[in-house]
Amino acid sequence: MATKAVRACEEVLWIAKVNAVWILLALLGGVVFGVGPATLAAATISRRHHRGEDVAVLRSAWAAYRRAFVPGNALGLPLIAVGLLLAWNWRFAGDTGNAPMTVLVGCAAAGYAAIVAVLPPLYAHYDLPLRGYLPVASKFVLVNLPGSILLIFILLAVGFASYLIPGLLIFISFGLWITVDSYLCQRFFAANDDRVAARAGADSVQH
Repeated sequence: MATKAVRACEEVLWIAKVNAVWILLALLGGVVFGVGPATLAAATISRRHHRGEDVAVLRSAWAAYRRAFVPGNALGLPLIAVGLLLAWNWRFAGDTGNAPMTVLVGCAAAGYAAIVAVLPPLYAHYDLPLRGYLPVASKFVLVNLPGSILLIFILLAVGFASYLIPGLLIFISFGLWITVDSYLCQRFFAANDDRVAARAGADSVQH
C-alpha cells in the first residue's frame, strides 16, 4: 500500500513537472511557434518515462524541443490554423442557428481532436518522413475508432475540468493530458504493431 502511494505521488510530481516544462517551452517559442515543438518534446519524454527510463525532465525536454522545433511547427501551425477555423465555424453556426452546419462542424472537430491526440505520441514512437505523420495519424484514427473515441473523451475531460477550474492549467492540465494520452497511444501502437506482425506472419505462411 505504501509503495503504491509513493508511486502515485511520484506520478503526480512527474505530471506537474511536464506541465511546467510544457508551459516554459511554449512561451519560449512565443506560444504560436512554441506549442507544437513543446508538445512533441513532452510526448517524447513521456514515452521514455512510460518505458521505465530515468528522465531528467528539463534537460531531456529541452533537447527534444530543439530537435522538434522545425517539425513541431511544420505539423503544429497547420493544426492551429484548422483549429481556429473550426472554432470560428462553430460559433458562426451557433449564432445563425444552422443545425446541419453545427453537426458537420462537430464531426470535423471530433476528427480533428483525435488527430491532435494521436500525432504527438506518433511522432515520439515512430521515425517517419515529416510529410507522413498527418496521413498516418488520420489513418490510425479511422481504423482504431474505439481508441480514438477514448482519446477524444480524455482530451475533452481535461479541457472541461480546466474550464471549470482555470488554475489547473498552471499546475497539471497539459502534463496530465500529455502523460495519459502518451500512455494510451503507446498501448494502441503496440497492439497495432502486433496485429500487423501477426498478419504478415500469416501471409508468409500461406505463401
